[in-house]
Amino acid sequence: MIFNEWRHITKPAYIVVMFILFLLPLGAGYLAALIDPWSSLWWELTQKLFYLWVGWTLFCAIFGLHNKRFARLFPIILILSVAFALTLVILWRVTGELEMMAWILFVSYWLSTGFAYVYSKPLIQKSVSSINLFGKCWLIFVAVCPVIWIIYTIAQGEINSIPNVIQGFGMGICFYFIHIYLVCTSMKFRDPNWEPDQDQQLGR
Repeated sequence: MIFNEWRHITKPAYIVVMFILFLLPLGAGYLAALIDPWSSLWWELTQKLFYLWVGWTLFCAIFGLHNKRFARLFPIILILSVAFALTLVILWRVTGELEMMAWILFVSYWLSTGFAYVYSKPLIQKSVSSINLFGKCWLIFVAVCPVIWIIYTIAQGEINSIPNVIQGFGMGICFYFIHIYLVCTSMKFRDPNWEPDQDQQLGR
């Protein structure tokens, strides 16, 4: 768990970890481009992100910023959120690149991001009951977004490759919920002194 005691790491270890983490957006970007027909747009975007990632990683390592909470965690949360966005691009491409689907996925992304950011503490503590009424309504919208993706895709009735669509939904839905947790972890630098209530985490 990321909310364990903050650990300092060496510069070489930091560089290795950062390069390993980029494999997720790299793979997602390649798959987003690979969907027939090949799209150089998504692959070129992924390459540019890689150059920025390398530059930031080396900058932090050289100037000793790799053990600063914000400098280490914010880029990780950001790049993994980008990986999630690219999995939505994969889903969008395998479902026919429909404009309405693009808007549905776009709204879903920001609904989940905003919810996870605002209600990070109760989500980390698995204390949904402590969320106010507005937050619970927001949570319902966030939870049903993947269902809306599926219903809309089926309603269109233009699926060229069912296996690709199933894989696209699988990746999209998995990253959707992983993304929510990643945004919650921003509490580690937004409020460094906050620690989750262990009793609530264990459901006591």
